[in-house]
Amino acid sequence: MDPVSLTEYAVIFSIPVLPLTYLPILVGNDPNVMGAHVNGPVTRVLGWAYFGLICLLAIAAPVLFVWTNGGG
Repeated sequence: MDPVSLTEYAVIFSIPVLPLTYLPILVGNDPNVMGAHVNGPVTRVLGWAYFGLICLLAIAAPVLFVWTNGGG
């Protein structure tokens, strides 16, 4: 198998899992867990906005990969 194709498929199949790697950062919004170190309002909004962007890209990447016939 072509190494470039293998790399493309590996990236496409790993992207849907990407939002799960960001979830621990959002735990910083819970005062029961973080105590005095809880995220502020600006950080909270920016964190959720970035998480939304990651989720959107996680959905779009496999769809675009299929739609463009593997980018080729």
